Amino acid sequence: NQYTLRSLNSILKSIQTAKSSFKYLDIKITAIDSGSDEADVRKIENMIKEKNINFEYIKLNVGELKDFIDPQASVNQKSNMANIYKSFEIGRAGKYDLLYFLEDDYLHEQNSLNEMLFSYEKFASLIKDELILCPSDFPYLYNKFEPTQIILGNKRHWRVVEETLVTFLTSKKLLLKHWDTFASMSKINHTPFEKPLHDIYSKQYCLSPIPSLAMHCANINSIYGISPLMDWKRLWDENEVND
Repeated sequence: NQYTLRSLNSILKSIQTAKSSFKYLDIKITAIDSGSDEADVRKIENMIKEKNINFEYIKLNVGELKDFIDPQASVNQKSNMANIYKSFEIGRAGKYDLLYFLEDDYLHEQNSLNEMLFSYEKFASLIKDELILCPSDFPYLYNKFEPTQIILGNKRHWRVVEETLVTFLTSKKLLLKHWDTFASMSKINHTPFEKPLHDIYSKQYCLSPIPSLAMHCANINSIYGISPLMDWKRLWDENEVND
């Protein structure tokens, strides 16, 4: 639960910073839960309510989507697929222009949302199209030499990437444009799991920040591990949640 609580604490801090820069920013947090301890759920609810942020809690019933999800998937995969589909479904039906799909193990720098929102606005104006922003600078994307496009955002450099995991910011317009591809992440167990996203990135720009705006709490020995040039210990300690 420390991954979840500290990640939530970090995003709440980032929201407060963004609100000071974007006067009319309307933010809603929707938490989709598939098996959390009730004490943790109450803690999550209280943390968000204390910040006076619009909040909705959804208890996910994986069984409701059993006819939709790949029957060959494992129990854990089915839960993950159902959660992802529910997230996409809420984004599609909601009123918000920008959507941030966020897994529960990403610790954010306090300026993360500020940088992402300012940069999204700048990049969308430059390319005259919608795009995708990933908050993490994944180490596995440095395992080979290849041409790289670097663009200056607000207070970070950003580079064009063709692969991410399932945490990213995009627009409702782009979600609708590629709906069938997004939804296929739940219908079929792809290899890799995120392949539908990568297919979208071949058609739409996807960028990640240098240095990273968020730390994915993966094993440091994993190829998906801690982003380079990041003080992960400071970020972890800063977001401790007291009982």
